[in-house]
Amino acid sequence: MTPSVASKTKLLQPLWLQQNNKKNVEEDKQLSLSLSIAPSQIFILRDYQLQVIDELYKLIKHNHRRILIVAPTGAGKTIIAASFIYQEYSSGKTILFIVHRDVLIKQTLNKFANFGIECGVIAGGYKETRNASVQIASAQTLARRKTNWFTPDIILIDEAHQTAWNKVVQRQLENFESSNTTFIGLTATPWRLSKREAMSDLFDSLIAAPTPGELILKGYLAPPIYYSVDGADLKGVRTVAGDYDNSELVVRCNVPKVVETLVSEWKRLALNRLTIAFAVNVAHAKAIATAFNQAGIPAASVDGTMPTKQREVIYSQLESGLIKVLASCEALGEGFDVPAISCVLLCRPTKSKAKTWQQIGRGLRISPGKYDCLILDQAGLIKQFGFIEDVKTFTLGQSKNSLPSEAPTKICPQCSAITYNFHKVCGCCGYQFPVVSKSLDTTDTKFKLLRCTADKVKQYRHYHELLTEAYHRGLKPNWADKQYQIHYGYWPPYKWMHGAIFGSQPTVADKVAYQKYLLRLMKADGQCIGWVEHHMKMIFGAQTSVPLRDNYV
Repeated sequence: MTPSVASKTKLLQPLWLQQNNKKNVEEDKQLSLSLSIAPSQIFILRDYQLQVIDELYKLIKHNHRRILIVAPTGAGKTIIAASFIYQEYSSGKTILFIVHRDVLIKQTLNKFANFGIECGVIAGGYKETRNASVQIASAQTLARRKTNWFTPDIILIDEAHQTAWNKVVQRQLENFESSNTTFIGLTATPWRLSKREAMSDLFDSLIAAPTPGELILKGYLAPPIYYSVDGADLKGVRTVAGDYDNSELVVRCNVPKVVETLVSEWKRLALNRLTIAFAVNVAHAKAIATAFNQAGIPAASVDGTMPTKQREVIYSQLESGLIKVLASCEALGEGFDVPAISCVLLCRPTKSKAKTWQQIGRGLRISPGKYDCLILDQAGLIKQFGFIEDVKTFTLGQSKNSLPSEAPTKICPQCSAITYNFHKVCGCCGYQFPVVSKSLDTTDTKFKLLRCTADKVKQYRHYHELLTEAYHRGLKPNWADKQYQIHYGYWPPYKWMHGAIFGSQPTVADKVAYQKYLLRLMKADGQCIGWVEHHMKMIFGAQTSVPLRDNYV
């Protein structure tokens, strides 16, 4: 018998929510694990993951010591890191892996355990295992604890767009600058909120995995479908530490009508999809969860005050479908990994491109039976930062070391004194400026379709089918181009040819067979050898590994 919505909702508030959290914290922080050396499972790395590791070794060989690896959320950057660490660990190197928060320690331990990496832990609640050659440390604990007993050959910095700017981590960079220590940053979003900071300030080399758009086309990420409203009216909202002031955002975002609209639009567009929502603060997250529950949709919220075990129970409820919607302000932004999520609610305006793309990325992991991911943008972030799949390249960026601009001012209507916008009372005459109550409310609260990337993926795969058909029928490749143009009204991008017929890991036999096919067409059509070389490059990439002219008759 299926439990009622009321009984499901009751399950979201079990006794452990009201019991002593300290016990949960202590149980969650087990002693450092002595892991077996043999990997518990064999990982088959994707072609681009192997390429990233290969490029990393090339840079290290040429004495590059500050390297940033950029791999979009869902691209498997932890797999890349663990595979590299296993190779270095096996050769006797000492390695320090720094995570952004204590809550990520357990997750990292489990992933490294799958590679058979024996780890010590430098974090609160864990006993030190000083003889372990791989240490996982939280940046929070490094600030409070001496670690002069451990000298790493390699330091990896997870979520480097944040962690690398931690003062303690920067001291690590300085302390080991004169040694041969190699620093490797890992991030999905290589941007800083402050324009006076850039990844180039701390790293001198970049290795980039494929962009989100490339991974989507190849089926490694789920294609997003974007819906948006006009977004919040943020005029007059002050900026604190580079981003919008939360206390002012709450007044505009945590409004009953706005939250109720979110629920009704979710029911219209995303009913029964497993969903995560990013809120302004804890109260806003709870308000979203409450509104969904009141509408008969099982929902919950999590926040940073909850012990890890408590969160894991709720994550398990979401993954199993016991709850449909999970809201949070920050707790889901890093380390959260439920691939079955197929809807993301963006409810918090922000000036941070990194934060926005981290949030969208939580919904793009692939999962059995999942074909796309809805992005319902109530904060106007897509119009602000663009579509995640449109990024062409990743760079280290350049910081703008300029002086901060002056805060905006206003004129007191009573005494004409100039005062700052965020002042509520005039410092000269005591005039109280009226509080303008604004919200996300717009004339049209319905979400409108911005883009369906899933359609582009279908076109990409259709083009591959056409190229494959042309090959097997002995037709010229441009037959496929013409068929595509007739069907869609425009020509396919050249870059879509890569890997179209033989996949991302073609054999030498595949290359030889395709070359013979092109040579036959060349003779019949009076083309030159350059035509063959061009199409070989388009299908197989720059390195065809086949001496073209040897087969030319």
